[in-house]
Amino acid sequence: MVIGSTWESLNLAMMKGRTNDMELSAETATVLQFLFAFTDQSRNMKQLSIRTRKRRGAILTMELVLVLPIFMLLIFSLVEFSLLMSARTRISDAARSGARVISVSGGSTQDVQAMIVELLGTSLSQGCRIDIQPSQYAGGVGNVHIQVPMKNASPDLLWMTGFSVSERFIHVDAPMVMERHVASEELQRM
Repeated sequence: MVIGSTWESLNLAMMKGRTNDMELSAETATVLQFLFAFTDQSRNMKQLSIRTRKRRGAILTMELVLVLPIFMLLIFSLVEFSLLMSARTRISDAARSGARVISVSGGSTQDVQAMIVELLGTSLSQGCRIDIQPSQYAGGVGNVHIQVPMKNASPDLLWMTGFSVSERFIHVDAPMVMERHVASEELQRM
């Protein structure tokens, strides 16, 4: 049995720790050379793996340093634009509701402004400008224009990129066909 004798010779050589004194067959010598070469490679691999772990940590840190600002910019822009779009939707709904009240019931501008301020809420109504322009005749187009500072709708998260909301406004127009005639006294009060 060639394999058994090779392993027995190999075990004997490994136990004695020397191979020069023994007479080994060509097969056993080949296996021993392979085994010793393999153990040397495994030692070298362990040392190499320790070095690569240190390098891998440095590479991951460098990747984090390069990618994190871009990722944070993306997150901040998503949050800020989501808040701005939500505020624009609220402002648009308030303007349409005000235009509808003027169009259908012919309500006074003070009542419509109070309703719009209530619909906007306390945060959006601070510093807002509401312009109500009803038409004199039924069938004419009336308009409600609302201007709200963007800083009321969203924190200024992207100021470092050059996009600042501090001096910008959200403008919404809500034109509506007048279904009712507005009295001339009421137009003079506006």
